[in-house]
This record gives sequence, structure tokens and C-alpha cells, in this order.
Amino acid sequence: MQNSVASAFVRVSVIVPQSRAMGRGTRWHRKALHCFTLIELLVVVAIMAILVSLLFPSLRLALHNAYLVKCMAQEKQLTLSWDTYAEDYDGLMVGSFDMLSYHPNSWIDDNQWSPDRNTPPAIKRGLLYPYVNTIEVYRCPNDEKKQDTYRPSNHLGFPFSVEWLGPLNTEVYLHNTRKMDNPSETMLFVEEDCWTPVGWDGWTLDTRAGDVISYTWIDDIGLYHLPGRDGMNVSFPDGHVEFWVWEDSRTFARAPTKNPPNGNVAFQFHPGSVDIERMYYAWWGIQKK
Repeated sequence: MQNSVASAFVRVSVIVPQSRAMGRGTRWHRKALHCFTLIELLVVVAIMAILVSLLFPSLRLALHNAYLVKCMAQEKQLTLSWDTYAEDYDGLMVGSFDMLSYHPNSWIDDNQWSPDRNTPPAIKRGLLYPYVNTIEVYRCPNDEKKQDTYRPSNHLGFPFSVEWLGPLNTEVYLHNTRKMDNPSETMLFVEEDCWTPVGWDGWTLDTRAGDVISYTWIDDIGLYHLPGRDGMNVSFPDGHVEFWVWEDSRTFARAPTKNPPNGNVAFQFHPGSVDIERMYYAWWGIQKK
């Protein structure tokens, strides 16, 4: 083998034997193979790195949007299961409470006193699971913190009145679908980002002020679709699901100084918030005045 070096690139010469004819001697000849230069290889690598850096954000956003669609489908499946349960029990709603030891009508058994809280067994003990029959439906793929992403509105199926949740009368909470006036406008399931270790009810809005909007959040809302989608999936008893885009920047701005880093709007006062107004009317199932 004979090596030769030519300026900026390397030329490799390989001596290859070649038979002249059957039974005769062998003739040797040289065949030169030209390789890429180091500079050329570095240019190609740099171009590939630039292309990847340009495509990666788009691919990540596309995957995030695909998860968003899947979250909507799962929330719709929970809603249809909720409807089927009510049909089987003459309109009786499954309880939005999530503690079977306290109320046997609970949709899941996932509270701070459950030894296996936020695990599949706790969810499977709930009355709604036989209608869902798969644990994956309870968690949005974008939720990386807990097994149960969704929460039903306390207005539907909450077993009793609590003073800090609303006026002390049975009309605050509906328990039968036959008494629901606007199923297409009454909020059912929402995505909740629950930072507190206390979890024993569905999703709650501050209704202590009665007909007056207090502009105070009680429970957190899900922020699973950031970046790119500043909003939350909301389902309704008639079976449809909507993606609500937040209009107030305070809604999706996390507050680590007030709550733990994974919390957002719990117990925060946002005067004049159009997002709270929208949730308020949907919680009650009434049209905006």
C-alpha cells in the first residue's frame, strides 16, 4: 500500500490485485479513493445542527398540540361516562366528592387521607370507573405531576352545602340532571393543577358573594398546554368539550411567591378578570348578563 498526501485532503491509494487470465500471473494496479476533507465534514455537521435547531420547536409544538387533542378526547370520554351513570340512576349525578369514606357516591377516592392517593387503585374505587374502564383516561398526557388531571364542578353532584363554598341552601348544588336548565352552558369537567395536599372535592369557584362576582379563585386551573396554548379544556353535560383561551395574563402567570412553584391561581384575587367572569357563569350554567 502506498500513501500520498495532497494539500488539504487525504488521498488513499490501495493496491488491488487483478488476475489477467485464468492460470496466468497477477497484475497489480493502483486505485485512488478520494475522501471528504475535514472542513467539508464540519460544514455538513453545522448545516444539520442549524436545521435541527429550526425544526425542533415546531416538532415540539406539534407534539404538544397532539396531546391537547388527546386531552380533549379523554375529557369527553369522562363526560359521556358521567352522562351514562346519570341515565342508569334516573338522573342522579355521581358525586363530585372524592372521598368514599365520607360520602359513598364519590366519583373517585382520592383525598388527603387515602393511603394510596393519586394512584390507580384510588381512582378505580370510584363509582365512575366502571363506566370509564381505563385508568389512562383520567390523566392528560401533558400532566406530568399526577394521575388524575380532571375535576368535576362542585356545582354538579356535591353532596352537601359548605358555608365557604356557597350559601347554605340546597339550591347551590344540583344533584339530578333533570333539574339542570342549560346542559350546554353548565361547566362539568375542568383540568385542575392542584398544588395543595388537601383534595376532597371537585373544582370549586368562590360563590360566597351570591349573585355578585367576587373575582377570587379558590381552586387552581390546569396549565398543561403551555407554551403555545394559554388555556384549558372544559366539558359540558351535553357531551361537548371546548378549549378556553385565557384573556387575562394573571390567569396563567404562576405565583411561586404565594404558592408552591407548581401552583397558580388558588385563592388569588383578580379584580375585573374576564376569565373569572367566564368561569362564574359556566359554573352556574347561566348566560352572561
